[in-house]
Amino acid sequence: NITSDSQCSFPAQFPNPQWRSPEEANELSNLNEKVDVFSMGHIFFRLVCGHEPWNKLEVGGKPSSAILKEKVMSGILPRIPDIILNTSNPEEKIIRDAMLACYTIDPDERPSSRDVAEFLEYELSKLSRGGKYQLDKEKK
Repeated sequence: NITSDSQCSFPAQFPNPQWRSPEEANELSNLNEKVDVFSMGHIFFRLVCGHEPWNKLEVGGKPSSAILKEKVMSGILPRIPDIILNTSNPEEKIIRDAMLACYTIDPDERPSSRDVAEFLEYELSKLSRGGKYQLDKEKK
């Protein structure tokens, strides 16, 4: 904000705790774009795990909204299957690492969306140069 030389912020309004960052769930003031980076972690979760966070992969099934809110407020992450945490697939590793970076609990330590995009671009370009990553438009 050039008028006050401070960050622009916005109120937390998304009611479902499943998609909120810890700072949103704790109803902190001065939220910034880092809440969206945390949510981007949920998108990566969906890509590599095949399910929404806090849903089918949780022990005992999806927690209630109250329990879910407590977990999110405490910085507890959705259960990430061992097959994803220990994958040897290079593409899954890249998405997993981006997801875990987005899931950094402290928003001041969480990367920016630009940092995540640059990480993905760099890592995927390394795979491309190594012949392991290829976008095949013919398969569409």
